[in-house]
Amino acid sequence: MAYAIHINDADNVVVLVEHVKAGGTVTIKGKGDSFTAREDIAQGHKMAITTLKKGEEVIKFGIEIGPMMADAVVGDLISEHNLLNDAIKKGEEARQRVREGGKKIMAYPRADGRFGIRNYVMVISTSPECNNVAEAISDATGCLWMCCDRPHLDNGRVSSYTRLALGYTGCSPNIHSALVLKADGEKLVADFVYDLIKKTGKSVGYLDVTAAGDSSVSEGTAFIAECISYAAAQKREQCSIEGLTISMANSGSDWTTALFGNPVIGEAVDRLINDGGSAILMVPGEVASGLEDITSKKFAKRKDALKFLSFAEYTRELIYKETGQQVEAIQPHRVNIQEGITTLIEKSYQAIRSKGSHLIQGILDYCEQPPYNGLWLSMFDNVLPPTLASYASLQGSHMYVHTISSGAIYYELPHLVGVRMSGNENTYNTPEYNMDFNAFQAFSDGVPATGEKFYQLLLDAAEGKVDTKSEINKHKVFHMWYYVDIEFYVGSDPSKVVPYSNRMDDEDKKSGDMKRGYAKAMKAYTERVK
Repeated sequence: MAYAIHINDADNVVVLVEHVKAGGTVTIKGKGDSFTAREDIAQGHKMAITTLKKGEEVIKFGIEIGPMMADAVVGDLISEHNLLNDAIKKGEEARQRVREGGKKIMAYPRADGRFGIRNYVMVISTSPECNNVAEAISDATGCLWMCCDRPHLDNGRVSSYTRLALGYTGCSPNIHSALVLKADGEKLVADFVYDLIKKTGKSVGYLDVTAAGDSSVSEGTAFIAECISYAAAQKREQCSIEGLTISMANSGSDWTTALFGNPVIGEAVDRLINDGGSAILMVPGEVASGLEDITSKKFAKRKDALKFLSFAEYTRELIYKETGQQVEAIQPHRVNIQEGITTLIEKSYQAIRSKGSHLIQGILDYCEQPPYNGLWLSMFDNVLPPTLASYASLQGSHMYVHTISSGAIYYELPHLVGVRMSGNENTYNTPEYNMDFNAFQAFSDGVPATGEKFYQLLLDAAEGKVDTKSEINKHKVFHMWYYVDIEFYVGSDPSKVVPYSNRMDDEDKKSGDMKRGYAKAMKAYTERVK
């Protein structure tokens, strides 16, 4: 006699605790029921306890683990010779059920399976020499255009960093079609950008402005006009919300950011992820460096928590290199301090409140897209607020949500739907800040109810039912802002960013320790995973 375990009452197989030979008796432990094995069955393998027909699902643990490929009777071994391992099929069926039964929004389907919430057409200049042509085509057609006026050069050529930015801008789900402009000396860049966009299945043109000469504008205008016609003819269709990606960040933090602004975003993010969508938390470097011990505990995977800790240490070194000061000496900004935020930890904690309650699934590097749905953290080698929207776009976001509390103006992109919200009622009511949502209403209505209202605004904006203030401004040109080496703040428009405060007394200099936060976070994480 051999014993077997019947794991769940719904199971139609049992698991052998010990080997049994053909003709031997198999007794179910704890139940007393006995069966005769029709063949040798090894320890740990499955045996049928009821007749199973071809195509019928085998049930173990109370769930369907796969269909039968042939008939079986009581006492038969159930293994790879007669049980189909169809996890891929089942995964696709599950995804299809989500698509069919989950929450939907009206959007523009793309050839690569994604969708856009806007249907823009863009001209992409891959060299400063192409900018005038791109702008002229935009003026003639009303299309968007990407300016290449600040490329980081490597031996006189556009770097791979900029090349990726040009390409992934054209790959944005909100871009219906694009025209890539090339000038002498940048063929490799233009070819790369064109090929990358082409892989998404979009309609993309290629124009050599040097070869076309005086006809460049007319040729480009004709192509773009045709693209605009096709884009206008495409209708929104029902798409699963699981394809929607929203990024969020904050600047100009004050006392209302932690109490109203970011918690309201967090509520909306929870609803989005519960519905199957994705959210990307854009964490500026100076905030990350004050958030180690808290954020490291909010990752789903240990390796990502360790990567975050390394990034925080790198950020401290970067800020010290560029400013000659420890991050605690320049953060919070003086404007934060004037508005009630006194310490870096205080500022950093309120930033993480916009993530909601879900664990962070992983870290996205430059131009990396979320591999599956959920909450993600964006990492990038910069400390400048204007880069946040740019990097959100390059990571495939449809929409960019920015909390602005003490009046800092955030950077706008023409192809990324921007939503401005504030927990500060005075900021919200200041016309020049062009706010879309007043999160201070959470003071009277509560955060959950206000978060639900804000989430509905995001869905309405995604479906084009409302235009956000950034869209009403109708900016046409995208200037790529990013930080690499010598470009730290070079050429930045001071009206777009909050400058660093230069507060640092002798006591700050004596006590500054760039390793302190990192060591503290490592200790906290080590204690957690023991």
